[in-house]
Amino acid sequence: MQVHSFTARSIQEALEKVRQTLGPDAIILSTESHVPELTKNSRCRTVTVKSCRQEKLSTTSSQSASEHVSDDLISQNINSAARLIKQVHTVDSYIEQLYQQEQQKLENQHQQHLLERQQHPEDFVPEIISKTLLNSGMELRQIRAILQTLPEGLMEKQITAFIERQLKQIVTAGTLDLTSTGLNQTRPLTVVLTGRSGTGKSTLAAKLATQCELREELPVAVIEFTGQNRQQHFWMHLQMQRLGIQTAQVSNSAELHKVLQQFSDCTAVFIDTPAVSKNPQQIALVNAMVQDIVADYCILTHDIHTRPQASVELAKALKPSCQLMMALTKTDEAKSLGHLVSLFQQIPIPVTLLSHSAGLADGFTHVTESVHSKLIYRMTGLDPAMWDTFEEEANLKKAASEIQAQDSFTLNLNPT
Repeated sequence: MQVHSFTARSIQEALEKVRQTLGPDAIILSTESHVPELTKNSRCRTVTVKSCRQEKLSTTSSQSASEHVSDDLISQNINSAARLIKQVHTVDSYIEQLYQQEQQKLENQHQQHLLERQQHPEDFVPEIISKTLLNSGMELRQIRAILQTLPEGLMEKQITAFIERQLKQIVTAGTLDLTSTGLNQTRPLTVVLTGRSGTGKSTLAAKLATQCELREELPVAVIEFTGQNRQQHFWMHLQMQRLGIQTAQVSNSAELHKVLQQFSDCTAVFIDTPAVSKNPQQIALVNAMVQDIVADYCILTHDIHTRPQASVELAKALKPSCQLMMALTKTDEAKSLGHLVSLFQQIPIPVTLLSHSAGLADGFTHVTESVHSKLIYRMTGLDPAMWDTFEEEANLKKAASEIQAQDSFTLNLNPT
């Protein structure tokens, strides 16, 4: 008996090869599946089927020897034919059984593959991407939550673009347009800055006022709302007054309303509030002040070096009647910003400003579309330009190898 082996990507293809080569009456001896161990992200597999031709047993004797065939031989041939028919039916049922087993095995492998992708999605992306994300400062659960929605079969650039889109839904951006507003308004654009102590509220207010006054040539003013128990920032007022920017200090809402009327000819007014802690009275003071005036924006400052939970608690306690946005301060003092993802997951408010320098002027950046993308890159460490560099290096190596091969070929043709 000659045994034949047929290899294909599925049991159906292997059995079709058997039928085409050995005929529909071929006997299936065994099947075996092979799954390559090259990569976990691949579900490619092969199936090997061993089969042979079934020996045809004659159920009738030739006419020339019909007279010499005994009754026992005829009976034996009839029994053999019956067994053969039964064997054919058995083979058919065996093939069907193999098919069902193969389908169940494929389904089990598919479910196991999906389970592994959900539990450890970082193992199913290129190693350079998973390592970069793990070194970015993002929490493992955050990385897995993003990668769990990643479609299969994407290239490195496509994976990077997908992660960027996912993070942009978490870390949103908002526009603080200080140049187009105020021209057609009867009152100044009012921006309130609040945050924990040391997060750079006063510095940011001075930076915003400086750019509007000197760069945009828009008349602005800065008001320091001190409350009853706050040391006043005399340095800020001295700096502003030297630049020709109007400033004022107030301790209550009545004084604030009066000063706002004095600054009614300004394009924008920036209000610096007292530093807020867990003290409910401080938070209540800021909430009452913001709701008492007609504010356009309330900007929460967050120092990237401080724990996110402090700003999360403050953002949840604030009850502004205007749009609440985020300003990240001291962003030039850290290379990786992945730890900020948890901040925006807990308080989904748009980021509008990046304060990145201690200098009075040009010390902040408005979060435009391009700046937003760069902020996401700093959170993940995945810059699309890196793939262009890798491709360029790969092309250079390929070109060098081709030149080396060509030189070798030339030397072989011209031996010394």
